[in-house]
Amino acid sequence: MKLGTRSIRHRFAAVALLTLICEGAIAVGWGGWGEVTQVEVVRGQGFLIFSSFTNVNSCTRDDGYLVAIDHPQYEQLYSMALSAMAAGWQLQPHFHECRSIGWHTGTYNTVTSGGAIFARR
Repeated sequence: MKLGTRSIRHRFAAVALLTLICEGAIAVGWGGWGEVTQVEVVRGQGFLIFSSFTNVNSCTRDDGYLVAIDHPQYEQLYSMALSAMAAGWQLQPHFHECRSIGWHTGTYNTVTSGGAIFARR
């Protein structure tokens, strides 16, 4: 089957559009850089980092994010968050989902076991 140039362009445009739509539907992404203003341990679920960031998952809460207790580097990330708050450094989290936590209302972007956090001055 021979495809004309116009048909190939239309198919390419359709694939590109679907890729953008599907990528936006996936609840994974970098939350941007923000300075830590507060860290709160949430019993049995992890800890919250209050900071400015990009709400990539459109969770209902956009003032903080959760680091899940089952993250393999949980203790290191907790130390990083406290150090960043004390030193005035910025953190950039990578989120995978929204989660409801403890006694807080709404849902928070969550750094799950597949997520990461970067730090910078």
